[in-house]
Formats: sequence, C-alpha cells, structure tokens
Amino acid sequence: CSSLFAMASSNTGQKSMENYKIKLTNADQELVRVIAERKAIRKQMFKFERKNKLPAYDPFNDEKLKKPYNSFAVQYDVSPQLVNQIFGILNTSDLVTAEQSF
Repeated sequence: CSSLFAMASSNTGQKSMENYKIKLTNADQELVRVIAERKAIRKQMFKFERKNKLPAYDPFNDEKLKKPYNSFAVQYDVSPQLVNQIFGILNTSDLVTAEQSF
C-alpha cells in the first residue's frame, strides 16, 4: 500500500513540476514579447527624432531614469544590478534580430 502512495506522490510531483515548467516558459515568452515591444517603440522614437531633426535621445544616459529603474527592481524584488545590466544590453546598438542572426 505504501508503494501506491509513493507512486501517487511521484505523479503529483511530476504534474506540479510540469506546471512550473509551463509557467516558466510562458513567463520567458512574455519577457521576449515585451523586449520586442520595447524595441519597436525605440525604433519609432529614432524615426521621430530623425524626421523632426531632434537630437538623439539615449534613455540610458538620462540620469532621471536611473532612479525609477532601481525603484522597479526593488518593487519586484529583482537585483538593481541585474536590471541595469539588462537595460544596458537592450540599449546596445549592435544587437541583431533573430532573422539577421541566421
């Protein structure tokens, strides 16, 4: 009888683990979707700057934005250093798209 209980616990554990994997994959997909959305906004911003002959705006050199980034990190219990690294990567101009990388 104890082996049946162990099997049931094991199956429950596998189902729970699969649920976590699915949730993690969904969160990762959402993260990539938001990065793509941000990239599109930044592209529109570049076009607007050129069209209107405005100086290029670099949000990562804007000292006013560093405080909100750190606040976001604290709010969501994420390392501020990690947040700054991520935004540093997102601001790199030499990033290629998936299509360009093949």
